[in-house]
Amino acid sequence: MLPVNGLYGEIEWKIKPDSKETIDKVVTPGQTIASYKCILEGIPGMDVYGHEIPPKRSAQQHPETGRAVVLSKDKKCYKYRAQMLGIVNLE
Repeated sequence: MLPVNGLYGEIEWKIKPDSKETIDKVVTPGQTIASYKCILEGIPGMDVYGHEIPPKRSAQQHPETGRAVVLSKDKKCYKYRAQMLGIVNLE
C-alpha cells in the first residue's frame, strides 16, 4: 500500500493585516493572529516486507514565525499567537 502524501491549506487571518487602519492590526499577548488549516497530514503506507513508508510532506508547509509569534498545533490546524503587544507587519 502506497503512502498518501500530505496536503496543506491556506492561512485564515483572525485580524485584518491588509487594513489601512492601524487599530485593525494591533495584537495583544496570547491573541490568535491566524490559523493555517491542514487539509491532510499524510498517511503512511507499507512496502511488501511490512515496513512503513512515510508520506511525503507537501512543498507548502506552514509559514515560519518570528520571535514575537508562537506556533501551536491542534488536531486540524496550526495557530499563530502573539507573544507581546504590537502591530502586525507582513513585510
